[in-house]
Amino acid sequence: MERHYSPGRTWQSLAVGLAALLDLGDVLDVGSGDGAAAGYLAPYCRSLTCIDRNPRMIEAAKERLGRHENVRTELADVHDLPFEGAAFDSILLFHTLTYAEKPQRALEECARVLRPGGRVVVLSLDAHEQSEITRPYGERHAGFTPRVLKNMLGRAGLDVTFAEVACREMKKPHFQVVLSIAQKAKPASRNGNGKRGRA
Repeated sequence: MERHYSPGRTWQSLAVGLAALLDLGDVLDVGSGDGAAAGYLAPYCRSLTCIDRNPRMIEAAKERLGRHENVRTELADVHDLPFEGAAFDSILLFHTLTYAEKPQRALEECARVLRPGGRVVVLSLDAHEQSEITRPYGERHAGFTPRVLKNMLGRAGLDVTFAEVACREMKKPHFQVVLSIAQKAKPASRNGNGKRGRA
C-alpha cells in the first residue's frame, strides 16, 4: 500500500474492514497493552477481556475502550490466568510471547482457559539476532521460528493449523513476524451406536 497510495487506502482502514467480517464470541486479549488492537475487535466480540501486567497499560486500555460495554480490562499474569477453564472462544497473543518469562507456561495457561473448538492466534517476532534493538523494549526471548512456535503450541495440547512468516518489515534490520493459529480439539462424543466418534 505504501507504493500505490490512494486517499483512504491505508493499513488502518484495511484492518477495520477485515475486522467487520469477524464473529469472535468471548475473547481474551493477552498482553493487550493500551488496547489499540482490541479497539478494532471489540464491536465483533460477545465479550472481550483485556489483560496486561502493566497497571499503566491497563488504565490506558480502560480509557480507550470505555465506550464498549462488552469490554473489561484486568491486571493479570499470563503465567497464572485468573479464569476458569474453558472460558473463552478465542485467545490473542499479539507480540506477547517474547516478553513472557516462561512462554511455554503461558501457552499452557491459554490452552487451559480455551473452550474446545476455540482458537489461539499468536503474532511473534521470528527468531532474530538483533537483541540489542529489542531488549530495551523488555523482550526476554529473541523471537521464535514457525517450527518452534508450532512445537510449543503442540506441547500445550493444541492442534496447529497455521505457522508461517506472515510479513517482513521494509526497514533494516527487516524483522519478520510469525503468525501461528492453533485450535483446541473438541472432546470425542458417542454416536448413535454407542461408539466414540469425533465431534
